[in-house]
Amino acid sequence: MFGGGPVFLNVPVNVAGHQVQFDTERQLWFCDIDVEVDHAQLAPDRSLSAGRQPGSRKIVVTLAGVDGPTVAGIGVAEAWVEAKDLNIPSPQLGWDRIGPLVDLSPSNTGAYRTWSGRLNLPGGGRPLRLVVPQFERFPAVQGTLVPAGPPVRRLVHSDIVVQ
Repeated sequence: MFGGGPVFLNVPVNVAGHQVQFDTERQLWFCDIDVEVDHAQLAPDRSLSAGRQPGSRKIVVTLAGVDGPTVAGIGVAEAWVEAKDLNIPSPQLGWDRIGPLVDLSPSNTGAYRTWSGRLNLPGGGRPLRLVVPQFERFPAVQGTLVPAGPPVRRLVHSDIVVQ
């Protein structure tokens, strides 16, 4: 999905094994993990609206909420449409991006920001879903694993709407 096969790095990692359980009602594996942190960032409050333009296969997408600038600029949001692979029975798995990734255009009033854009809604009869993630951008810091370069992105919000 991201341009090829797996990437293997020759770097040590720390692994924390944990007990998992299966939720038969939701058909999902899960685990409870206690994490002790001094600081935890709350997820930003966002609202997503998406509507189909009458008489067309276009949808208008708007993500909105309070957003502050980072040292690399304002947050960025994007959207795309995915179609379900009907050969994969899981409702969570088997979604393929179809059509282009659309960068949503930002506008703001004070600290309140909206990101908006239009996407084409493809036909074909398969179940569709809309994916809308929002990222903060930070300058890349040159180090042993990250060369200096363009800003890096950190996911801060994501909406998935199933048709």
